[in-house]
Amino acid sequence: MAARAEARTDVSLDADLVSIEHSLTVIARHLTRSRLHERIVRELRAPLDRAGAVVLRLLGEWESARLTDLAVAANVDVSTLSRQVRVLVDHGLVARTTDPDDGRAFRLALTAAGRAALDRLATVRRMLVGELLGDWSDADRAALAPLLERLAADLGRSAE
Repeated sequence: MAARAEARTDVSLDADLVSIEHSLTVIARHLTRSRLHERIVRELRAPLDRAGAVVLRLLGEWESARLTDLAVAANVDVSTLSRQVRVLVDHGLVARTTDPDDGRAFRLALTAAGRAALDRLATVRRMLVGELLGDWSDADRAALAPLLERLAADLGRSAE
């Protein structure tokens, strides 16, 4: 056990960690490229920037939320997110309702059109992933899925 702990302390020499870190950096860079987002928006046929996509996904996971909670979860400033939420409300994708716990505040929730846009967004992303993994074997795809789920869960826990 001590040898394993020592090996973990010198991460610069761990070839697997070097490869994983590099690959995650490349993946993150490609996933945030504007050209990819433009393709998603074109396929989606809805006025949605990256922040709007995050809002839709979060509201899809939660029944409703305050703007401040969404901003924290999205790791953006409230004023920045407020502008995007206004666009989503103006396009009928998100609705504002009075917060039952605090009449001065409001909560946000997906409308039926917002739910449909979120469903289309997921379909478009799956289509793109399917294209990327089109020449992968079924076995490779099956091996990747649980490992990515585990990594995503670990990343989620480390961000809390």
